[in-house]
Amino acid sequence: MNRIVSINLILLAVLLSQALGVSLEDSFKNPPMAYKSQPLWHMNGEMTTEGIKQQLRDAWEKSGFSGVAVLPVRETRPNYLSEDYFARYQDILETCKDLGMEVIFYDDIGFPSGSAGGQMRELYPDHILCRLDKLEVDVTGPTQWMQVLPTGDHMAAVAMNLTTFERHNIPESADGKSVKWKVPPGSWKLMVFTCVRDRDNKVDYLCPESVDKFFSLTYDKYYERFADSFGTTIQMTFFDDVGLRKASRRNWTPAFNVKFKQKHGYAPTLLYPALWHDIGPDTAAARVALYGFRAELLAEGFPRKVQEWAHRHGVRSSGHAMAQYHPQPTFLAGDNILFYRHSDIPMIDSIHYYGHGRPGFKLTSSAACSFDKPLTSVEIYGNYRGHFDTPMLYRSGMELFVRGANVFLPHGMWYVPEKMRIRPLISDFNPDIAADLAGYNDWVVNHQAYQVLVMPGSRVIHWSNLQKIKAFYEAGGKIVATTALPSQSAEFGHDKEVQQTIEYIFGIASVNTSLNEELLTHPNANGGLACFVLDFLQDRTLLDQALNLACPAPDVRFRDVEPTIDPGKGMLSYLHKVKDGRHVYFVANSADAAVDTEVTLRGQLALQSWDPHDGTMQDIQTTSVVEKGMSYTKTSLKMNPLSSLFLVEVQ
Repeated sequence: MNRIVSINLILLAVLLSQALGVSLEDSFKNPPMAYKSQPLWHMNGEMTTEGIKQQLRDAWEKSGFSGVAVLPVRETRPNYLSEDYFARYQDILETCKDLGMEVIFYDDIGFPSGSAGGQMRELYPDHILCRLDKLEVDVTGPTQWMQVLPTGDHMAAVAMNLTTFERHNIPESADGKSVKWKVPPGSWKLMVFTCVRDRDNKVDYLCPESVDKFFSLTYDKYYERFADSFGTTIQMTFFDDVGLRKASRRNWTPAFNVKFKQKHGYAPTLLYPALWHDIGPDTAAARVALYGFRAELLAEGFPRKVQEWAHRHGVRSSGHAMAQYHPQPTFLAGDNILFYRHSDIPMIDSIHYYGHGRPGFKLTSSAACSFDKPLTSVEIYGNYRGHFDTPMLYRSGMELFVRGANVFLPHGMWYVPEKMRIRPLISDFNPDIAADLAGYNDWVVNHQAYQVLVMPGSRVIHWSNLQKIKAFYEAGGKIVATTALPSQSAEFGHDKEVQQTIEYIFGIASVNTSLNEELLTHPNANGGLACFVLDFLQDRTLLDQALNLACPAPDVRFRDVEPTIDPGKGMLSYLHKVKDGRHVYFVANSADAAVDTEVTLRGQLALQSWDPHDGTMQDIQTTSVVEKGMSYTKTSLKMNPLSSLFLVEVQ
């Protein structure tokens, strides 16, 4: 496509230029090769030394890739982890070293990570993932009750009165084979909870000791043979789709109770019924306690162990949680912010089709921001089933840059292209994009203060977090809440405080179900403002009104154009960063329609336009205005379809 020319997008170079002693301008004009994309290379055939060398030379010379993530699959020959396989891997490392390319160490065969090619179940059956099972029966007392314990690790036996929610631990028998209880009068639910090994073949992600077993079969095997390459040709590790998978989403681990008590000072056994049933006023807090701790075990399990291993061996860790396509994917990865606490380069998984997963991608880049990680990688394009062409390379890529990604891993190259199983083919073997890949691969580019806090609708909130929100409001902060206000605490015994504080901030009771106004506002004497939008899905203007009240001086404003032009065919979007005290705005038009508008930026700024499509940099005409006591900078914005640009402050 002739209008798509070489792109020199340098977000990544901008982040690292100071350490390299290179100015922003020089990094933009001449982005280093190392910042270009590195595709997943599916080894779906019989690898030969000459075939490896030829494909890597083509990837470097024709397509402009700076490296590859070597991905063994079921068709890989020689067989995965065999000595002949490692001989071919040596060919890959040596060829990449000669070419100046990098190799990303992918840690398993296929995906997700954690099976070691099936060896985990075969060699370490006591370390594969577990699930929590429940056996229950309703009993009317008084009576005697006994139950033989199911096979597995006994976690809890609990009796719950169905009227009062009174709960009791049921003790094990002396031989540990059964539980017995003298049932008092009344109606009772008697439950036994057991942690059992699931039928899957993946490692127990929640257990660091189990993860070590997995490492002994994969990570350590590579390092034993290629130690000199780690920290040189190999700079990064990559794990795939780790999370709360299979096990009926009831992933658990035998050491859960012991570790929970070590952290919280009490046993969790009486909380277990809340995972299935209403247990009265403690239900929400009990679920948060159990699921929250499971999320912590996941974050402290696989991702942390990977990072520790990577640092011991001179590389950086990366990888992504399972199915991060939802704004609240708690059922898939626990806590998608916490998950990346121990990843050097948090990774987004943008696959299946264009636009899929947009609501969840900012979670990963937000985690990178929260934990001061300058890089956010993205596995992108995999399984795009429709026609895939050069415009789609850019359309999807622009939107991921705006959402914080700056290290691209296209999915992908295939060793035997004609036997590709997962579209699209991103290599010089694909005639639809081959001529444009080199240009695409030139396209590879924290102090923060907040004025407005957005509270998504919820029934439960941490009391400790709400106290901080209250302090923010009292200090003059603006809050916009939507759809529902919380009335329950995630900590035990603080429901009343939550309800009182919500009423203090918003001026209405959190349990109020008879509101007559769809937008409620509640100011305070210090300039603080709380807005509650009951239903913005039916009337988007309500949310616009609330945001305008809370933030009358927006950071970026486009005249007479919606940020979303057509979410199915692209959009107008932007990313604002501050680098070395300079404001940098990346504006992307991923739509098929041109943009001709005016953009207003908060503050008084002298600006240049840096065109990543041809590398040109030029001063632009701006107008300074003052609105409501605030300084703004206005400039015209004209953009072709499928184009992007930087607005960079001139110092």
